[in-house]
Amino acid sequence: MAYKFTSGSFNYTAYRISDKKFYNLSDTSGKGSLDYPLPATARLSSPFNPARLNPVSGKVSPP
Repeated sequence: MAYKFTSGSFNYTAYRISDKKFYNLSDTSGKGSLDYPLPATARLSSPFNPARLNPVSGKVSPP
């Protein structure tokens, strides 16, 4: 399995092999592995907003 994440000029690729750990291309020695495909510094979503707009209903939730 391979995972590629691109955001602006940031490119990150990770590969999962038979030991079910993720490795990037710099882990040539096999000593380093990742439990998740992205580095911990990657931002995965926007900040939490308790009065968010539901994209399907168009209503603010929670009311």
